[in-house]
Amino acid sequence: MQKTGVVEDVRTMRGPNCDSDHFLVKAKIKQKLIRTPTDVIKQIEWNQNNLLNTTKLNQYRTSLCNKLNKKGTQQDIEEEWAHIKQTIIEAANKSIQTQNMSTRNEWWDEECRQIITQKNEARRKYLQIKTRASREAYEARRTETN
Repeated sequence: MQKTGVVEDVRTMRGPNCDSDHFLVKAKIKQKLIRTPTDVIKQIEWNQNNLLNTTKLNQYRTSLCNKLNKKGTQQDIEEEWAHIKQTIIEAANKSIQTQNMSTRNEWWDEECRQIITQKNEARRKYLQIKTRASREAYEARRTETN
């Protein structure tokens, strides 16, 4: 007899706090995934302020034009494309430059961590002893956290 389903195990999880009266469901799924190529090109974030600056933009244009005219054309289309791509990246790195990446969670600090820990503790107490007082305490912590 062959297995036709890919779901191996399903369980409800009481521990994780998702701010709801529902419980999370954990499912183990067996699935073969297609491998992605390891040589995926990382997308470059260019400095947008320099793109809006007309002098920097003109500097980029002239640099790109000079580099492309200097090389000339080639017979192989792959070599031509590699040359054009490399020239564009070099000219952009020289004049436009990359954008500084800032951290996304600037607002997350120790105070947020403590409040969420207190809320999770109140939730655990409510799940262990379901009384009106423990539910109100949990809801108060939840409101404070939000």
